[in-house]
Amino acid sequence: MTHHSTLITKRLRLCGEPFSDMKYLRILLILILLITVPAGLALAAGRADKVIEAGDTVNEDLSVISEKLEIAEGATVNGDVAVFGAQATIDGNVTGDLSIFGGEVTLSGNVDGDLVIFGGNLEVAEAADVGGECVSLGGSLVGEGVESLACATARGLDGLRLPNFNAPQPPSTPPTLPNALLFVGRVGAAVGNSLILGLVALVIVSLWPTHFDRVSQAVLSRPLTSGVVGLLTAVAVPSLAALLALISAPLLLICIGLLGYAVVVVMVAVLAAAVLFGWIVIGDLLGQQLARGFKLTTQGRPAAAALGTVTLTLLLGLLSLFHLSVGGWLLIVALASVGLGATALTQFGRRAYPVEKAGY
Repeated sequence: MTHHSTLITKRLRLCGEPFSDMKYLRILLILILLITVPAGLALAAGRADKVIEAGDTVNEDLSVISEKLEIAEGATVNGDVAVFGAQATIDGNVTGDLSIFGGEVTLSGNVDGDLVIFGGNLEVAEAADVGGECVSLGGSLVGEGVESLACATARGLDGLRLPNFNAPQPPSTPPTLPNALLFVGRVGAAVGNSLILGLVALVIVSLWPTHFDRVSQAVLSRPLTSGVVGLLTAVAVPSLAALLALISAPLLLICIGLLGYAVVVVMVAVLAAAVLFGWIVIGDLLGQQLARGFKLTTQGRPAAAALGTVTLTLLLGLLSLFHLSVGGWLLIVALASVGLGATALTQFGRRAYPVEKAGY
């Protein structure tokens, strides 16, 4: 810390004379580093207050970052002391320099070296004594001993204020929108999600009608079995994927772990596809009922699946805006489990369930 104060106090003229362009740029760069580096350190450092008791001697430099420092009367620090956005009370003797980069500092002891202030608040008692030079590049100096210091200030920089990391921060309040706008936004999101799923249903049923019929038959003929299998699948697949990821982690060094993670990705993707496929199957069953009720049988199966998926998704999405009860969430889980189980039992509709016995 000594070379910083020497560079500033010995080589730069700070007592009212204007800086040259290069010197002004140099000190600005120094100040930027002094502002940003302590800020990052203050966020990363934990609090560990330092207390130097009377009669104790510390033979090293001291730096406190967003902490609390106390050098009692009769204590000695043989080195420099730097305060970064902290609270410090210096009643003892500091044989080196004292540098203050923000914070709250009370000085009533002796500083044999220079006093450099880059921001914060310094209260100087009448008994305080500084043997070297005093340079203030920002912050405030108060107290009965300020006049005796005769601190030099840099032109244009005497109003600089560095952040006080130790000061309590006001609670942050995120911007809020009126309740009506929030409600309209959530309704729009529910409508958008429903339309997207309806379009996906239209495509799936158009491309794989036979597969879709097999899954629908499994739901109608074995709803309880489908629900149990779907619930077990929803629990088992993520558990197996997590276990496989843990096993594959130590095997990354021999490249086998990459294969394990690839399998995990495939498992999660297949599970997501099965949930989506099963949900569209449930929506299709609802769509067929709606089509018959509104006499829309001429529109075809894909249109009925899209209509039912949009209606089911939108209805449950709108109900969720009013805080669904436990029964409502259980209904959603039950419907998704039945669709997922039927998809698993039929292997995405590649085979019928129950298994047809005609070929045996």
